[in-house]
Amino acid sequence: GRDAGSIIFPDAEAKFYLDAPLETRASRRFAELFPESTGFNEPSFDLVQQELAKRDVRDSTRDIAPQIVPQGATVIETGKLGIDEVVQRILDLLRQGK
Repeated sequence: GRDAGSIIFPDAEAKFYLDAPLETRASRRFAELFPESTGFNEPSFDLVQQELAKRDVRDSTRDIAPQIVPQGATVIETGKLGIDEVVQRILDLLRQGK
């Protein structure tokens, strides 16, 4: 979840915060929702991006367990990385003791 390192596991030995630009996340979500998009009868990319932006604001400003970069977390920018690259980066960091 978006509060795992700050609320659920605050004392974890290793914490990673995955981040990507809004446009990248919207592209990924759009492709997930509409893998065979024809451009007809689907929400626009802009709508998907707007909904993610609203969720970001809602999650980061809620009273209980707001989304934050947990103390001691390593931030990994995933905008230009694939899933395997993110996993490899985390494994490399763990091997380095970070």
